[in-house]
Amino acid sequence: MRFLSSFLSLACLTFAFSTHAAPKFDTLLIKDAAHQGWQTFRVTDPVKDVLMEEGRFYNKQKEGVWRTYFDNHFIATINEYHEGKKNGLSMAFAGDGTIMHEDMYANDEKNGVTRTYGRNKKIKDETNYRNGAMDGDQFIYYKEGAMQEHAYYKNGKRDSVNTWFFESGKTSITYTYADNALNGPSVAYYDSGAVKMQGNFKDNKETGAWKEFYENGKTKTEGTYKDGLKSGAWKVYDENGNLTRTETYDASGQLQSSKSK
Repeated sequence: MRFLSSFLSLACLTFAFSTHAAPKFDTLLIKDAAHQGWQTFRVTDPVKDVLMEEGRFYNKQKEGVWRTYFDNHFIATINEYHEGKKNGLSMAFAGDGTIMHEDMYANDEKNGVTRTYGRNKKIKDETNYRNGAMDGDQFIYYKEGAMQEHAYYKNGKRDSVNTWFFESGKTSITYTYADNALNGPSVAYYDSGAVKMQGNFKDNKETGAWKEFYENGKTKTEGTYKDGLKSGAWKVYDENGNLTRTETYDASGQLQSSKSK
């Protein structure tokens, strides 16, 4: 009996806690007598007297603009629907009314420009979509608004020349992509604008001749990569352009010898 009494007490406590923890909302579905097939949908919090969600159905499918709200009455989301699918503008906000992101949809898939915002109200990134996949230009920004990256996508994969920037606005590095892999020339820069390193990639691996430079423009190192590994003779120079040593690498990229000038 003691066990049963304890069990019942625990069960009652659990039930009371669950009942208290789960908020109860009122849901209303109102038929439009003047327009056949149309219904208005509303969700409210009766305790706080707050509208939580509202929209309309046509033939039991979401249609037109739907909104959700925070309990402070600020709008949380806005979505446009047609025949039950997102079509048009979609927006989300923070609790203080600050916009956080905006998207464009067609048939429930992102189509057009998507923008994400920081709490400072500046754009964090803007991306082009087609049929739900990233397609076209993508711009990513530093917190204060300067561009950090300019990428390009084709059918959801990185393609063509993609560029990164210093906060000063000058180019940091460029990579060339094909089918989401590094394929083609790459150039890295100092913040001064001087070239820091350059070479080529094939299937995400360094290939062919590569050079590294001092900021004064003099060559720092030069040699050849094969399948992402240093191969053969690599020359090392001082800041005045004088050869200081030659390093030799085997087919596995292991250093075999290092000879001073």
